[in-house]
Amino acid sequence: MTREAGLRLVRAVASVAMVLVPSYTVERITEYYFLAGSPVFGDWSGPRIWLFIALILTGSIATGALLRSFVPAAICSVLGVTGLLFLFYVFCIPKVCYSTGADGLEPLRMGLDLSSIGMVGASIGATARSKRPPLGLLFAAVSFATFVAVAYYPVIFTFAGTRLLGAFHPWGVVTLLFIVSFSTAAATSARTRALTGFIVTLVAGAVTFLVALGIARAYLSLIVGDILLMVSALVVGASVGALVMGRHGNSRLSRFASSSKPLTAAVILVLLMTVVFYPDAAVGVVPRIGASGAASVFGMGVPVYAGGYMDSALDRVEAVSLNVSFAGTNASSIQADNYLAAGIGVHSPGCCVDGIDYGYRFDDYLFRNGNEILVASAWEVCDYVSACGGHSWKVLMFLNYSDIGSPSLSSVVHLAIEWRMHAVYWIYEVGAGPSKNLTGFEAPTQENPYFDIGFVAGSGSESGYYFFQFGITSRFPIGRGGWSVAFECPAYLAQSRWQCVSHARTLQGSQSFWKVLWRWGEDYPNVKVVQDDDHGVVFSYSLSTTMADFQSLW
Repeated sequence: MTREAGLRLVRAVASVAMVLVPSYTVERITEYYFLAGSPVFGDWSGPRIWLFIALILTGSIATGALLRSFVPAAICSVLGVTGLLFLFYVFCIPKVCYSTGADGLEPLRMGLDLSSIGMVGASIGATARSKRPPLGLLFAAVSFATFVAVAYYPVIFTFAGTRLLGAFHPWGVVTLLFIVSFSTAAATSARTRALTGFIVTLVAGAVTFLVALGIARAYLSLIVGDILLMVSALVVGASVGALVMGRHGNSRLSRFASSSKPLTAAVILVLLMTVVFYPDAAVGVVPRIGASGAASVFGMGVPVYAGGYMDSALDRVEAVSLNVSFAGTNASSIQADNYLAAGIGVHSPGCCVDGIDYGYRFDDYLFRNGNEILVASAWEVCDYVSACGGHSWKVLMFLNYSDIGSPSLSSVVHLAIEWRMHAVYWIYEVGAGPSKNLTGFEAPTQENPYFDIGFVAGSGSESGYYFFQFGITSRFPIGRGGWSVAFECPAYLAQSRWQCVSHARTLQGSQSFWKVLWRWGEDYPNVKVVQDDDHGVVFSYSLSTTMADFQSLW
């Protein structure tokens, strides 16, 4: 090997290391705090994905400057990212290995995002050092990577069923995609051809959408409207950007389009949507109701929700329960395509992979025809952390329901969710009838076999995380009188003894966080709540008021 070849090899190895080593150092520090059970772990867990992005971008810029050429710098950056992914997913302690996600494709998604960031950095570093920017198809490759690097997180969060910029969702993502598509098409068209700019932008958008599609397959119908809006923004933005450069190549508009200003605006918008204002999401089970007013199929949906939570310190218990009754309800007040449900929700923590936790619900659904169906559901969700791919996702991992006929609406239905060994059981009683087992579920091995109750303080848009809740849900607000739901003695089993919750407060859907990012529904307007006894409340319709958050119930 010649001296020159040896120097090139050393530079290549150093370049790969500059991309890989800093991020892996952050990961090892985070793992140390996790395995040690240190409270400092929380300070590293969430932000580390942004540290990875910053460090990979910085390392790839340094790689480009060292190698002075885009192609070898891009190859070294991608190799560094690939090595990092192997350390995250394969060559890792099982307890801290990253999750491959709901569809097993998180390594691919994370690899696409971080490799794109690496390619952008390599281009910046090589251009700054050599003063020769990539040309032709190489510039098109950089444009592709830039689109993915900027658009990836807003797109993936939208496919994950989360809201970005809350009240403006999905228009924040739509606006972003228009800007980044416009910028990508215009910049590429200015250095190649208008058609090339248009095609590169569409291909980059299509790849980003396709890798995201797998996490949404169970609830695709819920977000198809958002997807169509995003696709429209992509096509329109790419068309306008390419057209501006094709027909007005020397105008002030074309110079603005091919400048860094639109891309800078897009990056600022991404930071607002994903860093400054955290995403949030709701999970729920919603029935499909036939013409007869009967429910045929239950599936994932986003209901409206109003309820209460156990107002006490965090604790661990073996079971939770609740008594509910629709006494005072005229079932005909419920719309034909709606329902009224009442029940409990509770959190169960994961033992290992950072960010993954579990939510359990047991609800009694009442329909316009007077029929009642008991629904047991269990959710696996992941937070906005790198161990889950750097974005949230949700899985309805268990669902079972049973028709209990048409008991008297004044009948009290007792609902309980209970751990037995490493399985969860949903148990119920109707009136003075016997206790019955609705269904059971063998919990995932990485789940801790207990429920969390109480709450802990939150951050950002989440005022807190309320692990044990009870409440009402509907597909949409009933919006008229004639219904009433009574709750009595939400309780928990600890040390073989049942105890009613000693203190409870109200929650609307927008604050019903049972996990970071995750809520049981959206706000339920025109609901009032009245205390019934020492451990009971009644929810009903109010024409003029809406129940506020954090009111004391007892």
